Amino acid sequence: MKKLTIYILAVAFLLAVFASSVISSPRGRIDREKREEVYEKIRMLRMLRMAEYMDLDTETALRLSEELKKYDDRQKELMKEGRELLSNLKDAVEKNAPESEISPIIAKIKVNMDKQHSLRKEKLESVKNVLNVQQQAKFILFEVQFKKRMTELARKAFGRKRSGAREPRPEGF
Repeated sequence: MKKLTIYILAVAFLLAVFASSVISSPRGRIDREKREEVYEKIRMLRMLRMAEYMDLDTETALRLSEELKKYDDRQKELMKEGRELLSNLKDAVEKNAPESEISPIIAKIKVNMDKQHSLRKEKLESVKNVLNVQQQAKFILFEVQFKKRMTELARKAFGRKRSGAREPRPEGF
């Protein structure tokens, strides 16, 4: 019962944070400061839920939190870069840019994707120093489920029906 109560409060908290961020910002966009605040709250919630799910003692939870923070910050930057590259690609396609303009953007997107993948692998390697094998397995399962749940909550909060859907899909999709 206690876990259910914590979960319900966490979901309500996140919905309130997302909704207030959208309502208080012009045209539904979250300003940088508000985004950072939401990001930190999600990070704290993730660690709380992770520690509970993995049944971590305080010392291990703190060590894991510090280890993950290093990777979270780098991942956030790579994701930001990826969004910017996709925006550039979209602009180039919409203006029917020549191949010579589009190809370098595609190459940069591939490099960004490779960096994100390498970072995920590096993060999994680094948690070996903090977690035993059973905890590592729970960590992997938790990360997948938490990301999925946060995506669902964000979609609900922003009124989107599918991931990343800001505009209608291009023809043929």
